[in-house]
Amino acid sequence: MMEPDERAAWDAAEHDDEPEHWEAWPACPNCRERRQAVCPICETAGTEFPLAEWIPTAPLIQLGGAGEEDEVVGTPPLMLMCTTCDEAFAPNFYERCEHCGYDFTSGVVIEAPEPEELNLRMLVVLGLLVAVTVGLIVFFSFVLR
Repeated sequence: MMEPDERAAWDAAEHDDEPEHWEAWPACPNCRERRQAVCPICETAGTEFPLAEWIPTAPLIQLGGAGEEDEVVGTPPLMLMCTTCDEAFAPNFYERCEHCGYDFTSGVVIEAPEPEELNLRMLVVLGLLVAVTVGLIVFFSFVLR
């Protein structure tokens, strides 16, 4: 039986040749920059998410019953690992290129934030700032005569 240290070294050697990052990351056809992926859980966006720790090209096999053949039904989707929330996710990309504004016609749409309405608190603070500024101007005009 293998000791725990030997097993860890054996497991690490087995996975040394696997890439840490997705090498076929989609790029913008206009500016050639990598498309930004967004984590659906914490909404962190980036272009350097590592691959999730499982083999993304392993086939999905539906096991046959007694006397039936096993059937390959497809490959699992590519999964990335969010570096902020440590959750695996299928890559979702923004609809527009961050760098040049190219429209990909599909992807995550960023909605413009609604402008905040003026409320009483904001008007009071603005009025006080104007009053303090005018007061300082008047004070220094008398002091520095």
